[in-house]
Amino acid sequence: MTAYHFYAKSHQTGRCCGLGSLLSVYCDKVSVWQESAKSLQDYMASLEKLGGGGKIVAYAFGTSLDDQLSLEDLNEQDKADAGIYSLALGVECHKKSWDWFNEYLEGGQQIYPTLLPGQQQPPYWPDRWFETGRHRLESLPQVPAPPSPRPGR
Repeated sequence: MTAYHFYAKSHQTGRCCGLGSLLSVYCDKVSVWQESAKSLQDYMASLEKLGGGGKIVAYAFGTSLDDQLSLEDLNEQDKADAGIYSLALGVECHKKSWDWFNEYLEGGQQIYPTLLPGQQQPPYWPDRWFETGRHRLESLPQVPAPPSPRPGR
């Protein structure tokens, strides 16, 4: 499991007070970095140990192609560290996370899964669920088109 983070460059380098804090409010360089964990449960536990905790707000079902395209883009952003970080302009980690999520969806829609009667809610059950357009096409049964009439009949 890999989490991608979007930080102000001055905060990523440990200079998170004084000038670094002012830069992140007004206009700092970006630092995109990856954090690996064995599983989602391990990652969430590590957030809990840091005292910040975490909540999964939304899940998206996608295809392997959706995953591949998204990971290629995120890895490029990690290498480039291009752009700005600015709380004043609304270019910050939570906004960027939603931007990445929406890029993954590519216009996909919200869905409403339900639990079976008596089924316990799994850990990290989010409030909102989505699926990409490709996932919808692959998950719905495909009905073959009716045969075309033969010419001359």
